[in-house]
Amino acid sequence: MRLWQHFSALLLFTFAIRPTLNTVFGLRRKISDLIDVDKRLDSKIQSLITAQSTYAKFDPQLSMLDRALPKIPDVDIMIIDIENAVSDSGAKLTSLTVDKTGLTPDAWTANSGFVPGKRVPLSFKLDISGDFASGQKLLKNLINAPRIVQ
Repeated sequence: MRLWQHFSALLLFTFAIRPTLNTVFGLRRKISDLIDVDKRLDSKIQSLITAQSTYAKFDPQLSMLDRALPKIPDVDIMIIDIENAVSDSGAKLTSLTVDKTGLTPDAWTANSGFVPGKRVPLSFKLDISGDFASGQKLLKNLINAPRIVQ
């Protein structure tokens, strides 16, 4: 009879309690893994919140960056900026010549070697008349223009 009790207890442990214990320990391990994943996700969420707040802080200034470094050469706007700088300086614009090499939309394709965001030199010739002070003020105006002119 005692042997039968031991045998029954062994069968009960093998077929009922052991799978339950395996399930409990497996679920504990999954809970631990999920807690680790939750911590990592919280860290990434905090990083995204920080990045979003930084972006929101500088968002108003991004339009100035787009104007300073346009994706395509918008020469008309640059010419208007140069004309405004000349008129603000008190000098007189005699002539303005722009080298049109590379300014056609066909030159902006990937086949032509155009890389968006890469600075491309643009040559222009500016003839003005005026005194030294107006010339000096014109140079300061060009340096401080919203679009990069070097």
